[in-house]
Amino acid sequence: MALYQDRGAENEDLARQRVRRYTRRVWVDGGLHHRLDGTVSLATPLRERPNAVDRGWLSDAGRRGAGPEAAARPPRGVAEWAEEYGGRLLILGEPGAGKSTQLLHLAEDLLDSEEPEDRARCPVVLLLSTWQPQTGSFDRWLVAELREHYQIAATLTDRWLRDGTLTVLLDGLDEVPEEGRARCLEALNTFLRDADFADVRIAVTCRSTEYDHLPARLALEGAVSLAPVEVAEAQRAFRAAGAALDPLRRQTERNAEVAAVFRTPLMVVLAVLAYRDRTTALPLPTGDAAQVRKEILRLYVVSMLYRHRVLARAEPGSSAIGERGFSPSETYCYLAHLARLMTRRGSRLRTLLYVDELTPEWLPRIGEESYLPQGRPTGWFGRFTARVGLDHASTGLTGGVLATCFFAVFVAPLSVYAWGLLPGLLSAVPLSLAVGLLVFTLFGVTRMQPFGRDVVFFLDDEASVPRAATRWTWVAARAARWVLPAAMGAGACGLVVGVSTTAVSGLVAALTILVGGLLGLGLVPDYRREPDYPGEALTVSGRVLRTLLLAAVALGGVESAAYALAGWPWQACLAAVPMSTCLFMVTGPGRAWLRTRALTFGGSRSGLLPSRLGPFLEHATERALLRRAGGGYAYAHDALQEFFVHADPGAVPEEPAGGRPVV
Repeated sequence: MALYQDRGAENEDLARQRVRRYTRRVWVDGGLHHRLDGTVSLATPLRERPNAVDRGWLSDAGRRGAGPEAAARPPRGVAEWAEEYGGRLLILGEPGAGKSTQLLHLAEDLLDSEEPEDRARCPVVLLLSTWQPQTGSFDRWLVAELREHYQIAATLTDRWLRDGTLTVLLDGLDEVPEEGRARCLEALNTFLRDADFADVRIAVTCRSTEYDHLPARLALEGAVSLAPVEVAEAQRAFRAAGAALDPLRRQTERNAEVAAVFRTPLMVVLAVLAYRDRTTALPLPTGDAAQVRKEILRLYVVSMLYRHRVLARAEPGSSAIGERGFSPSETYCYLAHLARLMTRRGSRLRTLLYVDELTPEWLPRIGEESYLPQGRPTGWFGRFTARVGLDHASTGLTGGVLATCFFAVFVAPLSVYAWGLLPGLLSAVPLSLAVGLLVFTLFGVTRMQPFGRDVVFFLDDEASVPRAATRWTWVAARAARWVLPAAMGAGACGLVVGVSTTAVSGLVAALTILVGGLLGLGLVPDYRREPDYPGEALTVSGRVLRTLLLAAVALGGVESAAYALAGWPWQACLAAVPMSTCLFMVTGPGRAWLRTRALTFGGSRSGLLPSRLGPFLEHATERALLRRAGGGYAYAHDALQEFFVHADPGAVPEEPAGGRPVV
């Protein structure tokens, strides 16, 4: 029962160790050490911005925004700055300056610290992009996020926030939707000024320009900003990358507009990775600073799409383009759709994509046609599916077909036993079609909002439906909650069989279906162990489902033998076993597995996602367009995600002329 309810009594030491392991695996090992801006070594010192924060009576009340930089001070790392300001620090910088990297460096320093006080603290990294105005107080948002991503019980989170156990690292104040950014700042300041949370250490990152436009300043103790990269430093990096970067280096010497673009580490790294491969003939960027920056991003994408050796296997003779079966045009198109799906309003997966958490509701609904591929739908069937929402997710069509097939296969033996071979088969067909039509209506029409509003009737909402997990536990208390509904359903089936045959046969069929139903309904997911690799939870859930099916068949055989010895109609038990196993497909791991498969089918049906989503994500990772982050995926950098958000999926860049391997 502790797995199903709030784990408030969980051992604090074990919980603290689990949180620290998760932060290291997902954010430090999977995020910091695989970031693009860490590929090239560049000097980016931190400079103090004393007027960027509100320190109460110590602040200059007449100033607002980032303010001027303070006088030069000896260089120091982000951990030293955080320590000087009591662990409450604001990190500012331009896009691509390395704000997130500095935040993750701070997390790594806290994890590696040998100080007893630091070892007792738990650094947690959270994305402010998930904050919503309707969330309420900021501490409520923290509790919800830590429960969702770190599996910390609400009572334990509240206690840790009050005693200062947590070091909260918040990334991307500028990524909060603009209409809610001021309210997020207000909620965060209320939290920071609350005496109950005075011991919480907290660091926040934000773009300088967006921060300047906020109506107030954060109530932190200090602020630093990342200094721009010197032109000489960028040229040194180009020179160290080899002769392939010489034309670009000479252009920065002649053109001040081009040189100004390489004042951030990201632009330097993208240029080095794009040009040094020497397997594609890329043109030099021209235009003003904004055009050059956009062109560098485009050239990097082109280089990664068409390079003849992937980064993960960059040895001579390694596999060429299309190793996993995805052409450059398919890769570009799917990455553009994926970026739009992740950043659309209301998406919980704005930065990190967890394959195990994807559900059909993640795909766009009616009213979001801008996310659909160009040229769809066509024909009368296409227009019909667009009207009922099937071109968005196709979950209604998928669910209807699956329900028809499952019901026909699993109810047919029971029908044949009750009414004979031919009448039983003839009666199973219309019953199966009726069930399929019901599923099609509920999930294909009402779920896709054809009338502009939710019409869900008695359906579960997305938050309450179990998703794939790395561990499943059967809990008797959970099964007990479903005894009455399961008994009513099994009794209805048993009544039909009993009326058609004998009362004992109906009782045997009802008991068999009830046992299978409670076996599936009592399964509870345990999310305390995060997946070690993407898709692991889905794989485990599928394995649990297969085990359950085998267990149900074995249990049915044992029941049949017992009924035969007792002189009861054991044939009724065998006929009801398929119906009993059918319940595993709509409960627990079976439902989680089916929902993910429905998403994949729906995404490929509408052209938004590939049918082989897992191999595609690995393919994009090998091309350094995506990166792994623990059990999920993220774009190699936020700037690349923003690039694909605004990219036209149909306008695939062509391979540069002369793009052949250099011998």
